[in-house]
Amino acid sequence: MPVLEQLAAEYPEVTFVAVAGRSDLGSTREEAEKLGLDRVRWGYDQSLWETYQVFGQPTAFLITADDKIHAGPWFRVTDEAGIRAGVEELLALEG
Repeated sequence: MPVLEQLAAEYPEVTFVAVAGRSDLGSTREEAEKLGLDRVRWGYDQSLWETYQVFGQPTAFLITADDKIHAGPWFRVTDEAGIRAGVEELLALEG
């Protein structure tokens, strides 16, 4: 998650969303605060797991403004270079 926070600072035109674990809202917020996440938005809605077929964590993917999955899902920790490359490709598509 610190990598997403860093990239969110570098790409303010991109919205980074973390799908919360299957836990209660309070526990998830507490964990986000421990991680120091300020720029990454949290999706707390259980339907996000179904909509984007998230089966476990960590899972990452990039979604275009018209709600199409552009890259991913990645079902493991993805390094900064991989996410950065995906974001650059996404921006080129959107641009």
